[in-house]
Amino acid sequence: MAENGELLGFPIIDNYLTPTDDWEIPRGTYANCVKSIFNDLDTAIKYLPKEWKTIADADSDATYGARWLNRINGDASRAIKARVALLASSPAFNTTSGVTWAQAATMAGPLLKSRLPLYANGLTYYLEKVNTEIIWNRAELAKRTWEQNNFLRHFMVPE
Repeated sequence: MAENGELLGFPIIDNYLTPTDDWEIPRGTYANCVKSIFNDLDTAIKYLPKEWKTIADADSDATYGARWLNRINGDASRAIKARVALLASSPAFNTTSGVTWAQAATMAGPLLKSRLPLYANGLTYYLEKVNTEIIWNRAELAKRTWEQNNFLRHFMVPE
């Protein structure tokens, strides 16, 4: 909260900064931060494919193919935008953000409709590696545990 009681977010940097620029950028208001996030996600949605898919044309496949499966796509950007809108429209933030539940629903609705039908059996979601309910995933290509991926080996004491 600012001294005047206004809810603040992060410093909004929408241009390239050089080492000689003033880096003491004040925090933006919460509402302006939400708008900035929406603008960034709208740009991502505009330029990213809805989902990454293999295309018969080899030249197009190099750019849009399934090899990009784990990278963010248009639908993931839509989902993040809907989630930000849901948070911003909550009773904790809606008076400050200006985002309503109706706006949040309008952002989420088309994405959810594009993923229908949902599996009737909830277990199917966990058994299918590729399904329409998954918007953005991280494939586990190598079976490693969380500890193996994150343990600081250089701090280990030699035996």
